[in-house]
Amino acid sequence: NKESVNLNTPTSTINGLPVNILVAEDNRLQQRIIKNIETKELLIDIANDGEEAVEKVRDKSYQLIFMDFYMPNND
Repeated sequence: NKESVNLNTPTSTINGLPVNILVAEDNRLQQRIIKNIETKELLIDIANDGEEAVEKVRDKSYQLIFMDFYMPNND
């Protein structure tokens, strides 16, 4: 049973739950900038390389994944 999300209504939650976001980024400066937008409604996990990103996806469900094109360890 898939839940529908109204994308026309600005919100930071899905059905009242925080949005889990995975960012696969190996640049430390960009990681710090990305973490600055984290709130209690937008939960951001950082993967330092492609291999870690795959592990995180296996362990947790993400609503949104941003991935750098050129990543060490499993591009």
